[in-house]
Amino acid sequence: MSEVKFTPGPWKRVSDAQGTCGLMDPQQSGVAVAWFSNTFHPSNGYVGEKEHERGRPQREANVNLIAAAPDMYAALVDFIEYERLMDADRHTTGMLKYAGMREKIIKALAKARGEA
Repeated sequence: MSEVKFTPGPWKRVSDAQGTCGLMDPQQSGVAVAWFSNTFHPSNGYVGEKEHERGRPQREANVNLIAAAPDMYAALVDFIEYERLMDADRHTTGMLKYAGMREKIIKALAKARGEA
């Protein structure tokens, strides 16, 4: 498997009163910003406050999904390891891996939905 080049997780969602949503890594160095101000939209140019507020739930949901990316990646890596173990007839070890993997998946999905 190739070397991981992205910022290690966990990532958490941060936001401010103006509607800027971003992602922060454990070292608080910042991963990404999803929205810059309460009146500028990258594709439409400047928009009013009302339009900005209408789009806030979707922006926040998008940031939640992106924040869960490292957790989802870790669960997928565990899945590949689980498959390798099962293919090698190491069923007991594989089932132990499965239990941990399942828990990671449940937590990652909850984070992606903004529930964690």
